[in-house]
Amino acid sequence: MWADGMFDRRCLARPTVLERVLAVALDQMGLDHEPQYRPGGSRYVYDEYVPSRNMLIEADGEFWHHSEWAVRHGRPDVDARKERWATENSYMFVRLRESEVEENGMEACLIQAIDEAPAMSARPRRS
Repeated sequence: MWADGMFDRRCLARPTVLERVLAVALDQMGLDHEPQYRPGGSRYVYDEYVPSRNMLIEADGEFWHHSEWAVRHGRPDVDARKERWATENSYMFVRLRESEVEENGMEACLIQAIDEAPAMSARPRRS
């Protein structure tokens, strides 16, 4: 399941609770989205893609992305590479932390992240 220091999420049978909450919030906001999206030319799979905003979203659970275990296993480096790839390829990139979502709610976190993220020009969808 690990390939070059990253977990291949396509091996998971179902989304995490946080990913399901993200999908519901995107639906409630009226944004079409594609879960577990792998852009053409990328080796990375992102939690969600919102075509109308050319936006890739990662919803980070605390254990898998921010715990001592995650640090020991190089997760912050993988997360940084995924973010760098997205921005270098003209995607708007949004990262949501589980602790912030629990404190403020998913929709509020999404709105704030979208407002703060640099706008990227819409490009043809790459699949």
